[in-house]
Amino acid sequence: MSIFQGDLIVRRALVDGMEDIRSNPWLLDDVFAQCAQEGSLKDEFGYKEIKRARDWFTKTDIPVVMDNRADDLRTPCITVHLGQSQEKLNRASLADEGMDEDLDGTQTIEPGEVTGSPVIVAGPFTPATYDPVTGVVGLPDTVDTASVYAGQFVVDRHDGRAYEIAEVVDPTHLRIAAGVTTADFDGAVVTPQFSVQKLRRQLTYFDEVYQLGLHVHGDPAQLLWLYSIAVFILLRYKQALLEGKGFELSTFSATDMIRNEAFESEKVFSRYISLSGVVQHDWVEYVSPRVEGTVITGIVYCSAGSIPGAKTPDPLKQNAKDQGWGTTDEGC
Repeated sequence: MSIFQGDLIVRRALVDGMEDIRSNPWLLDDVFAQCAQEGSLKDEFGYKEIKRARDWFTKTDIPVVMDNRADDLRTPCITVHLGQSQEKLNRASLADEGMDEDLDGTQTIEPGEVTGSPVIVAGPFTPATYDPVTGVVGLPDTVDTASVYAGQFVVDRHDGRAYEIAEVVDPTHLRIAAGVTTADFDGAVVTPQFSVQKLRRQLTYFDEVYQLGLHVHGDPAQLLWLYSIAVFILLRYKQALLEGKGFELSTFSATDMIRNEAFESEKVFSRYISLSGVVQHDWVEYVSPRVEGTVITGIVYCSAGSIPGAKTPDPLKQNAKDQGWGTTDEGC
């Protein structure tokens, strides 16, 4: 998921919710159904109030914008801005299996893999020699082969063909398949055998609160209609448009209607909704290449008596010296 884009998610939920209601205007009958039910509301408002609300909403453009200076806004509108974001320190109830929680509260996601950018281990170079009978490629002395291992590939960059390295004979000679006679190794490179790299991610959870401002001008009844529609959206589309996008455990509260003094020349009424929820942020901690090979540069030899009860035959130490590996008693 990466870093949760809460402002955009909340705004999109309101936009999509209103679009769906406009596509299905019968939903407005459900929003305002209590106005036509038996009792005092039906006597005072009835179906005529439902029709007024429906006509106003279906014919009125109500943009949802990121909050800025109120006197720059066109009403009616809905504004969105982040009110508060606080990292959670106790997330035991939200932790998934396979995640380790660190002392600072972050969690580590099980390592995965990611496709890395093309990597050149060695080169470009033009081979000094190539024997098609043995498959041995002679490299110029200027090529650093310290990170070249069997299983990697020599790539002919002219036609894109890759030839697996069967053996690193010595620092200046590689062996590939024998019988390659059509390759043009001019400007060849050595690439890794794996096209993916190890990816480690961490995650944490935040309590976040978003402030939704509902603004209309002139008739305060329009604010009541807009508020009812906003509540309907936050309830009906909670699972699909909020939780489905990563805004979990959402709840909300609202303020009373106020005269918005930020608008000096117009009679603007506003009501604010505080939408709270839990979100997840995760990020790449590091990316590392996969291990492709190892080289033995020495053997640590512990003479008899260095480790209580250990008996190491002297011929093993002598054989290591004969092989040119080098031995030492240090660290025993």
